[in-house]
Amino acid sequence: MSMSLQCQLVQTLVPESNTDSVFQKTEAWLSKGKHRKAIKVFINNNKCPVLKGYRSTMDYIHVSLFPHWKEPCFKFYNDEGPQLREMTSAALIEKMDQHMLNVLKVCWAIEKSQQEAEWAEIATASCVIGEVL
Repeated sequence: MSMSLQCQLVQTLVPESNTDSVFQKTEAWLSKGKHRKAIKVFINNNKCPVLKGYRSTMDYIHVSLFPHWKEPCFKFYNDEGPQLREMTSAALIEKMDQHMLNVLKVCWAIEKSQQEAEWAEIATASCVIGEVL
């Protein structure tokens, strides 16, 4: 078996991240190169700007906005728990995806305007009042 085939098999069998592309709207928006600058604003304004330990930027953004998902994320990394899609409903994932997208759009607007922002403004950009996502 060639080395490239072995690598492809490993990539197929081992999901890269806990979220593993469940946030389709957010990832589609970020796939437009110019929007990736929103991530820089997000990281620079986050109270815990440490990406270390996360397998993907999406996992980092997800856990930063929804900290109660940090433990399940790292359990998945340690082969001690399921992926996000196996732990919650598609409806909840859709709500989290929309919130993440809205927050990153605020970051993008901040980047375009070259203004400063407080983390509280960014994190609450599209909060759903009374609902824990």
